[in-house]
Amino acid sequence: MKQKIARIFRVTGIIFFVDLLRYRYMWLKNRKKNKQFLVENPGIALPGPYMIYETFRLDYQRYYEKGRETAEWVKEEVSPFMELASRDILDWGCGPGRVVRHLPEVIGKGCRFYGSDYNAAYINWCSSHIPAVTFSKNDLNPPLPYGDKHLISFMFFPYSPTFRSVATGSGLMSYTAC
Repeated sequence: MKQKIARIFRVTGIIFFVDLLRYRYMWLKNRKKNKQFLVENPGIALPGPYMIYETFRLDYQRYYEKGRETAEWVKEEVSPFMELASRDILDWGCGPGRVVRHLPEVIGKGCRFYGSDYNAAYINWCSSHIPAVTFSKNDLNPPLPYGDKHLISFMFFPYSPTFRSVATGSGLMSYTAC
């Protein structure tokens, strides 16, 4: 039903207006909770409200805590298959850094972390606010902005040999979708 309604909004050209209304509603709904999160966590850099809305609702605490939980889940899922020490790890489609921001602390062990997304605004924000990760903008089509065979990659759709060439011979690829 939601898809049919969204399709009607797109066809009639009011999808942007409806999205703006939904954003304003979410902003008002979470205003007090988000303000409290900022007061209690002054050292946590967060992307702008619309970036959070676009990618993970407009709830600062949920954005931050679920990002950490997902980073811990990635570690738990990958650890049985390989030692996570001195590895290069890529979060392809990192958005505004919800997960990748936590990986250096959660995984650590001398690893190097990379984030890539097609949205330049996300990459600019992440590059300015998440210093332990190297970020780069990718195009919607291959190739990725990395040389062949040097990264362990997670969170990408394995539709192309390009992704396989990015992971090392001992690399592990994992696809997740929200």
